[in-house]
Amino acid sequence: MSETESQAPQSPQPKTNKVILIGVAAFVGTCVLLLILGLVVGPNMGQSEPGFPLAETSITLEDGSQRVTLMTADKEAWIPFSLELGRIVPAGAMADLKIRRYQFQIPRGAVNLGEAILAEAKLPESPQWKMDSDLDGVLVNPAIERWYSYSYMSHLLSSKHHTYAIQLASGRTAFVQVLSYYCAPEGSGCLTLNYRIL
Repeated sequence: MSETESQAPQSPQPKTNKVILIGVAAFVGTCVLLLILGLVVGPNMGQSEPGFPLAETSITLEDGSQRVTLMTADKEAWIPFSLELGRIVPAGAMADLKIRRYQFQIPRGAVNLGEAILAEAKLPESPQWKMDSDLDGVLVNPAIERWYSYSYMSHLLSSKHHTYAIQLASGRTAFVQVLSYYCAPEGSGCLTLNYRIL
């Protein structure tokens, strides 16, 4: 038997090891990429919307408008608030609005005035007051129901900075802007309103 015949033919390298190495490399690469995205993009996403410290009694700002930041994160409880009194009130006739998370009930009606500047806002000659109505089984006010834009990338709510006219228990009118749904230093469920009353 010749020397060449006595040597067994060499089998090709098993491909299993190669597949495992590629899989491990892809996994590690994905983990590194997610870590980088978390460090670079994550903090910026949290900072893209302003947050305000909780202040459940309204404060007067330099321009004479009022600001209040209410904890509205509870998925069940509606927070009744009097704009004229500047504080949370018992549910009932004294409440000018009620808020649950990012939703509003306005018992006496509201009008969306669009991008009107808060300090200059006024009612149109014949305001079309929108009353609370049922939306998917929840009573909300359609005038202010979409005060925000929602980002599917960051999952954040961004105020459209519209001004809303709200009829008050006293018969007066409040002009309201929703500034943010975020808390300071961080977190969500702190709904901040800036408003003035005529």
